[in-house]
Amino acid sequence: MKTTLCTVILLGGLAAGPAFAFGGGPMGMEFDFSAADTDGDGKVSRDEMEVARATHVKGIDADGDGQITVEELTAHMQAQQAARMARMAQHMMIEMDDDGDGKLSLDEMQPGHRAGRMFDRIDANQDGFLDQAEIEEAREHMRKARHERSGMGAGMGGGWGWWQDN
Repeated sequence: MKTTLCTVILLGGLAAGPAFAFGGGPMGMEFDFSAADTDGDGKVSRDEMEVARATHVKGIDADGDGQITVEELTAHMQAQQAARMARMAQHMMIEMDDDGDGKLSLDEMQPGHRAGRMFDRIDANQDGFLDQAEIEEAREHMRKARHERSGMGAGMGGGWGWWQDN
């Protein structure tokens, strides 16, 4: 017999609806405004949020009985985690795969290898030393990258992606 969760509607992530997803944004939540703004008027009404909430809960309720069980919630959370892990793995591959072959060699995974690349990226004048101005510039770029990516906190890769060679 499944255990019914009576309080599931009180959980912020579930009550919020499909416009919310765990992962990308501040505090682990990401808001998809366009998903909630179903009439496209640039505003989310209480009714639109209620529809989004009901749709989201319905998507978790695998057996369609109108209630979410521990098993259904677990399956939903595992699917979200698997998607996050796939994004993280893809990001790591982009950051670390120096030769672009889609595989990470032992050399590419060595911590010193990445640290050397980081040093070279920060050393703007390529003199083999990091001066205070280069460090400050790196900090400012990291701050901007974190802000642009999520609005707060460091994301995957610690915010150093702006130095990635394209």
